[in-house]
Amino acid sequence: MNKHYLLLLLMTFQINATIFPAVSIPSAAALERSKVEKLKETFVLENFDIYAHDQDGKTPLHCAANMGLTVWVQALIELDANIYAVDQQGYTPYDHAVQKSHARCAALLLAAAQAPLVSSGTKRKR
Repeated sequence: MNKHYLLLLLMTFQINATIFPAVSIPSAAALERSKVEKLKETFVLENFDIYAHDQDGKTPLHCAANMGLTVWVQALIELDANIYAVDQQGYTPYDHAVQKSHARCAALLLAAAQAPLVSSGTKRKR
């Protein structure tokens, strides 16, 4: 198991345990949006390098897509992770999501590839 996978798993457990107090039950969409925002905040506070890659050329986005971590994929996309990054086997994060049948992750990556960047007003680099 590479370091990205381990980090993703550890941070997911930590974030899931601290997002909401037990007093209210938010809608599924609100819960997911909150998780995305919390994850983005954590990435920024911890200086998480979203562009890092392991010995196989996989980025955190490759790992999240491969594991089906939809919230992670969404957060990394919103932080402008490279959705076109190619690992040493020639696969993009989208390829990993499709190979593992993670349809929501694949849909998020496909939508990101078709959408202009909101913050800078430019198209994503390919």
